[in-house]
Amino acid sequence: MRTLFAYLVRLVAALLIAGALSCSAVRAQIPESIGAISDYGAVLDRHGREEIAARIDHAAEQYGIEIYVLASWENPLSTPLQYAEAVFSAWELSHRPAVLAVFLKTGGQWSIRVVISRTVDARYPELARRMAEENAELVDYGRIEEAMNGLFDSLVRVAGGTALPLPAAGGAPADARGWSPVWIVLVALLVVGVGTATIHRWMCPQCGRLLHVETRSTVGRPGHGRWVYSCRRCGYTREGK
Repeated sequence: MRTLFAYLVRLVAALLIAGALSCSAVRAQIPESIGAISDYGAVLDRHGREEIAARIDHAAEQYGIEIYVLASWENPLSTPLQYAEAVFSAWELSHRPAVLAVFLKTGGQWSIRVVISRTVDARYPELARRMAEENAELVDYGRIEEAMNGLFDSLVRVAGGTALPLPAAGGAPADARGWSPVWIVLVALLVVGVGTATIHRWMCPQCGRLLHVETRSTVGRPGHGRWVYSCRRCGYTREGK
């Protein structure tokens, strides 16, 4: 009996050690968080990263939700969902108002899995499902950056509020105030008006030469005079201010 008991103890100890080593091996393959955006799959350029980062900041300010994004080509676990849950745990997001969207490429095909903390799930119970389902088609076609932006559109549809506008082409913010056609016309009219007034005052209407200006005193009114514009080429003359 004692021998059998000792054998069982050794067997249980061996299984525990093997399980611990297996968990350690899996944990070692879980990518480290490198911020809110962990782009190990290299799907974002600099502009795309800045765009997603701005929308993450906006979500935190407007909804109090921390959104993390992971793009990866490696999965040490059996399914993408297990991988996403393992990352969520390894990054210690369970006790934060956090959302983790994992974009995983296996065998040339992308997939998306979204895990949220209990805090977020209590407020928006449909959020994880909506984020995954509403962007699944983009993911299927490998349009990962668009799907990442779609996460925030899904958040707005579930939680309400307003979305952060996407930057326009060339990096300028979409809500930047440009020159509207009305302002362009008004400025053009102002320029034409100023130009016309300048030409009328300083240019000779007959030959186009720059007019000569002199002041002539008014008889009986010291300190007062009149301006005389004259053209030394054609003899044009007029008085004025």
